[in-house]
Amino acid sequence: MLLFDIQENYKEYNLVLQLTTEDKNRYEYYTSKISSIISAFKDSFKLFPVDNAFLFENDFDVIRACKYGVLFSQKNSSIHIPSENIRTHLATSKGWNPNVIPIDEFNLKRYTFWSPNHLLEIAEDFNYIVSSRNSIISDSYLKINAILDITNRFTVPTLCFNKTSIMVEAINIASEYFEIWYPSITSSPIIEYSDDLIPNYILDKKGEPKKFGKTSLKKIAINKILTNKSYLLATLSHIDNELLLPNIEQIIITNGDLTVVSELKKIIGNDVLPNLKRIITLVFDNFTNSEGELINCKDITSLEKLQKVNSANYIWINSIDEIQ
Repeated sequence: MLLFDIQENYKEYNLVLQLTTEDKNRYEYYTSKISSIISAFKDSFKLFPVDNAFLFENDFDVIRACKYGVLFSQKNSSIHIPSENIRTHLATSKGWNPNVIPIDEFNLKRYTFWSPNHLLEIAEDFNYIVSSRNSIISDSYLKINAILDITNRFTVPTLCFNKTSIMVEAINIASEYFEIWYPSITSSPIIEYSDDLIPNYILDKKGEPKKFGKTSLKKIAINKILTNKSYLLATLSHIDNELLLPNIEQIIITNGDLTVVSELKKIIGNDVLPNLKRIITLVFDNFTNSEGELINCKDITSLEKLQKVNSANYIWINSIDEIQ
């Protein structure tokens, strides 16, 4: 398969968006909480040596493993290490001993903090805080507005990759011309629109709204894009070859840490997305707080890190009007 020359056949844009004041405040709050917890676990990853390396890359991963465990990959196999094993090892490495309870206040606080049960509480809180911060950038209505503006200007068959099913479902209700599909989609009725855009359910033999399974929903969504009844198909970041339709002209990516572009570049060619004109990644910018301190936004910093590895000629823009 002959690969396309990116500079001749499609352009890649990074559209930089600005968080609202409310979202900036929330993002800064969660970031401060995350930094505080990680600081308390400083160098904890070094307590998990494996051969000549470490089981974890950083303290962030250690904290997450205290809730979820970790998958340890060896040459010929992989094993899942349970979270309770991680917590117990970390606790004992920090001096916790279930058989010895300190009497003095200082060591009692340390004993309580590093106990396996408390580590689980910390990990659960940490996961909630991280998820809440991620949601600010992954499930934002501002990105949905940008999708609407882009598709209003370029009303062409579009494939939209997203990080969460929450965002995919939100996109679905943003326009009657938007379709969705993702592997965990649940059975649901189908609404069809008349020429005057009056919504009507497809009914079963009993006259009730008919529910379609995920296989049928996928076929219907694909057919609507191929027949130009709809012009955007939203999905998750996993590449499904069946969704790489030949008439797709535009790809929108709604999160800066998705690797879907680099994965697509391995397969784009004469037989895959031959009509692609542009790829647009939506990211929120860094910002300055009320005290003049720069707050780095994971959305744009993740994208910069991903694109630093690639040699493509990315076009950074601040307005949809700059897209060609």
